[in-house]
Amino acid sequence: MPASVSQQHLPWRRSMVAGAACLVCGLVGCSRGSLPEQADPDKAKRALRTALAAWKKGESIEALAKGSPPIYFNDPKVQKGLRLASYEVNDSHEFFGQSVRVTVKATFERDDGDAKERQLTYLVDTAPVVVIVPD
Repeated sequence: MPASVSQQHLPWRRSMVAGAACLVCGLVGCSRGSLPEQADPDKAKRALRTALAAWKKGESIEALAKGSPPIYFNDPKVQKGLRLASYEVNDSHEFFGQSVRVTVKATFERDDGDAKERQLTYLVDTAPVVVIVPD
């Protein structure tokens, strides 16, 4: 019996979260018994808007990591070359562990000129560094 779509994407999502966790631990160092600060929702949304604006303009996502503050934005849709035509970051948010979960209404431009609207959800950490990954 074939695995459902959500089951097929589960290992990918786990590896994304694990990769983000390793990045944070590698940059700061892991100490037993302590968690990073809970993410700041306003800072998280500002960083997400900055990352999405760069994607929309066709700028290098890797350049975000060299900015101030550095933003580590890891979304496979960027690497696949999807063109972000527009986006709207939802004003509301929720906490997921130490991260902030933010939804975005995004419109992608397809090769045939048609637009496809999707709702995206991102997990954003702001301490000790800004890390953005799809949820």
